[in-house]
Amino acid sequence: MKKKLVFLGLICLSLFAFVGCGTEKLDISNCIDVRYGEFNGSSKIYESSLNLGKLQDIPKLKGLTPDMLKGDYKITLVGDKTDLKNGDKVKLHLEYNKELYKRDFNVEFKFEPTEITIEGLPDKLTDINQISKGNGMKYIQK
Repeated sequence: MKKKLVFLGLICLSLFAFVGCGTEKLDISNCIDVRYGEFNGSSKIYESSLNLGKLQDIPKLKGLTPDMLKGDYKITLVGDKTDLKNGDKVKLHLEYNKELYKRDFNVEFKFEPTEITIEGLPDKLTDINQISKGNGMKYIQK
């Protein structure tokens, strides 16, 4: 009985080992510029942070086209919060069709940093009284 359990255990381990063989994990952190914008308290992570040129420089992804990235091969940077304000910590992850990239390009993606701190967002002015006399000219548009 023990021999059968050991034998089945070895079979399971070998199956797990072979399923992952050949799939390369690519760090595409340098292909994504984490951008966020708007105003303090109402900001969001931009989805269009992907740099296609840098992505196509990776030899395994040479066949990737802009049209493919708009469809089933879309890669999206997602934050776990909305209505961001200065000081917020946001966890980031990639959303993409993992099975499709494994099948067609034999890759999986990883991305760092997994968390960022929001900083540098301007306050939204909702009242004319919020503009001080000293900096009023920068808010006037011609």
